[in-house]
Amino acid sequence: MSRHGGGGHGSEWVSFSDLMAGTVAVVIMLFIVASMNAARSAEARVAEQRENNRNLHKALTRAGECQANLDRAREEQRQRESPIRARLEALRSALQARGERALEIDLDHLRITLADPDDRPTFATSSACISDSRRAAIEAVAEAVRDILHGSHGTIQIEGHTDSARYPSQPRDRDQCLVTGDNFILSAQRALEVRRTLVEIGGLEGYENRIVLAAYGDTRPRYPENPRDRRNRRIEIEVRWDAATPARPAAAAAGSP
Repeated sequence: MSRHGGGGHGSEWVSFSDLMAGTVAVVIMLFIVASMNAARSAEARVAEQRENNRNLHKALTRAGECQANLDRAREEQRQRESPIRARLEALRSALQARGERALEIDLDHLRITLADPDDRPTFATSSACISDSRRAAIEAVAEAVRDILHGSHGTIQIEGHTDSARYPSQPRDRDQCLVTGDNFILSAQRALEVRRTLVEIGGLEGYENRIVLAAYGDTRPRYPENPRDRRNRRIEIEVRWDAATPARPAAAAAGSP
């Protein structure tokens, strides 16, 4: 009995030992598998980080190339604009020397603004005729435009702007340059008249296709707080380089009056 019982306990102990050994083996196996998975995950993360670093390096290289191209383009643009800017600077100096204050020169944007002062208006009310008092200023601008077009491949855009005042509609009168009370049409006719005068005075026949027009009416006032202010009336002349696609929000290519 005792031997039988003792044998039973020994058998049970052996089974328990086998169970423990199997459990330990399973745990070790799971640990090994987990370690292998962790190692593979770590390798994958390292590989992913390396790929990200390569992509970042490529992106930074492309960005550097783009910046270098942009810098070269800006330098080329600056060199192209340099003689134009010098010509406009000379025009501004000449205008200041003779006391001309109503013709502004913006060297940064290569823009000439022909303002409309009260004492010497460029145009009479509802008229597209250039007044005699502003003829000298137009002649000075015509000389500058001629030099710019002769020495570059740019275009000249002439923009017409009015104040917001409305005038009675009246038929177009070529002799008196009277136009309808519509400010858009009025600004277009004034821009067209300036173009015609610049071509005639500056001897720019044959260059008409490089002088484009834009009419804004009263949609872009210089003094938006007072759109009826006559100082909003002006002609702006800008040197442009995008000859193939001139800005034309309300514009038409230059044509015959």
